[in-house]
Amino acid sequence: MRKYVALSCRYIFQKAKKEKPFFSKFFSIRSIDNNEDKIRIGIIANKKLGNAVVRNKCKRRIKNAIDRILCEHHSVIAKDIVIVLKREVFDCCFIDLLSSLQLSLNKSAF
Repeated sequence: MRKYVALSCRYIFQKAKKEKPFFSKFFSIRSIDNNEDKIRIGIIANKKLGNAVVRNKCKRRIKNAIDRILCEHHSVIAKDIVIVLKREVFDCCFIDLLSSLQLSLNKSAF
């Protein structure tokens, strides 16, 4: 079961763009506080990543990793998180992606 809401409002993406990013080998994360009692996550995979099949696969891998991390994290977080994917996310193994995402989220959002 998904413990977050998909972020789709352009205004929030633009607002998050002004925040200081946290860089990883596979992605960059920007987070801002929201007024709701839930976490909202937006994933950006631009065309530099590859064609639509590759971009969607990368998004599915990130969503799966986020689901696993949030299942272990039991506190309520009121954050909007924007994740911008890099090319390296397609070639990496899932365990590396999971550990990098967990470390990045702990430093930037939790």
